[in-house]
Amino acid sequence: MKRRIRFLKILSFAAAAALIWLILAVTNAFTGNPISSLVAKKAIERHVEQTYPDLALHIGKTSFNFKFHEYWAKASSETSPDTYFNVYYRNGKVQYDEYDSRVVGRMNTGERLEKQYSAHITPLLETIEGLSNTRAFVMLDTPMDEAREKLALDMKFEPNLPLNVRLNIYADMQAPSLSKMTDVLEQVHQRLLSAGCTFIEYSIDVQGDGGQMSASFVKPKDIESGELASRLETAWISAQASEVPDLKEDLKEDSPIETEHDIYVYIRKAE
Repeated sequence: MKRRIRFLKILSFAAAAALIWLILAVTNAFTGNPISSLVAKKAIERHVEQTYPDLALHIGKTSFNFKFHEYWAKASSETSPDTYFNVYYRNGKVQYDEYDSRVVGRMNTGERLEKQYSAHITPLLETIEGLSNTRAFVMLDTPMDEAREKLALDMKFEPNLPLNVRLNIYADMQAPSLSKMTDVLEQVHQRLLSAGCTFIEYSIDVQGDGGQMSASFVKPKDIESGELASRLETAWISAQASEVPDLKEDLKEDSPIETEHDIYVYIRKAE
């Protein structure tokens, strides 16, 4: 009897140990382990000190990416807002860092300017009649080589950026319609021009009780042509025809199916 009790105790201890081991193994698989994290951080610190000795960079907390089974940490400057990048450690050594793309390639600078530009024009868009709860997202439209040449590290934000810029707008609109969309786009274009903000393209997505509507790839020349309403309607008919092949046959022969403009219109009525 004593032997049986002893055997059960040993079995219970082994099962508990196995369960603890399994939990630790699963945890390590998703979060890494403290020892490996410390080793990774030391390797990352050495890499940064040896590769970028003049930048006086601070190394942040080490994180673990379970998908790629690698550790990474952020290196950043306390004096340069655009100087920061990730360093990646795997299989016992630093594999690569993002300095060339993030700092030299001006990706950080571009992302900062996009956020500042978006914040700059949001108050202007909030005064547009017909829109509410407006959110603006500015996007630079330029290859990395051109950005590297025209953007300076830590450059001050100015509305007249030396690069092509696109604007995406998301807002609420009561009973969205093509006529309201036309009016809003004309207001937006004029308001931004008056403020010295120039964009090569507008995209707007609105929703309300009447459903959802979006107009994409609208260029200033479309708005300034005086034909924006007809171009939006043409784009909508073209989109319907392309999505529903049989619809083209049902339309009148003189209905505008193809359009020479790049505008795309999407409409989803409320159920």
